[in-house]
Amino acid sequence: MAKIFQVRYTVGDKTVAHEHYTEKGGRADAKALSKVIGNAMLGEIDIAEDGLRTMARVWEFTGGEVGKPIKREGSPSPVDVIKSVEDTRQPEGKTEKKEKKQKLTDEEKIAKIKAEAEEKLKAIEAGTFVLPVKGRKATGTKKPKADVDRVAKLMEDLGCTEKAARIISGAQLNATGRRVRVSLAVINAERAILASEIVTALNSSGKEDREIDFGDVMGAIHHLNYLFSRENQPWRVTIHSKGENDNILNLVPVKIEYENEAPIESEEGSEDAA
Repeated sequence: MAKIFQVRYTVGDKTVAHEHYTEKGGRADAKALSKVIGNAMLGEIDIAEDGLRTMARVWEFTGGEVGKPIKREGSPSPVDVIKSVEDTRQPEGKTEKKEKKQKLTDEEKIAKIKAEAEEKLKAIEAGTFVLPVKGRKATGTKKPKADVDRVAKLMEDLGCTEKAARIISGAQLNATGRRVRVSLAVINAERAILASEIVTALNSSGKEDREIDFGDVMGAIHHLNYLFSRENQPWRVTIHSKGENDNILNLVPVKIEYENEAPIESEEGSEDAA
């Protein structure tokens, strides 16, 4: 015994119908029609081998909502079918099988692992590598909160190296203002530098809106170290006193410690205060 689903609706003074092979197609059609014209009826019709049609159930759709199915018996009344099951078959769509992904060869697997390892090495060199923490999935490298183009933009705006831009981006340091200029002075030095040297350089640059002092520099450094810690960055600026109003500042890689884990030394070496 075959089965079709017939959607009936009224246009003016005439009742017409669409027929579907599937209940899903009939329901979608009836729902759409009822939203437009107010109501529609969906009927489940059994077709015997001799062609005799018998009603099984009907659903009433009103404003896109469907009512409970109602059992029916007997043959459906004649109606003008303006869309047959052949007409409605294509709009119901065909499911397409997704292509299976081809398995990688051993050579391709090795090449993939090599590429991932090289990316991690680059992240370590740039200071953006983050060690995995117990209890959460390791991501390998920390995803930037800003757009991936932020490093390039920082290089352009600040006129700094890629390494400096990655450190600034990793710390989520604001790219404008005195703090970033103080931070760049320490990062670009690539050695120990006196706070007094930074004071002199910035005051002679003509970019400051007032004369800065030792306190301004140290405030910026303390803020940078706070950001390094907050963003789990493998960098710190060491501070060693040199006289009453001067400090020796040095950007160094640091070991990162996690709860319930032994401390791990950074591959770039231990702290060097110079």
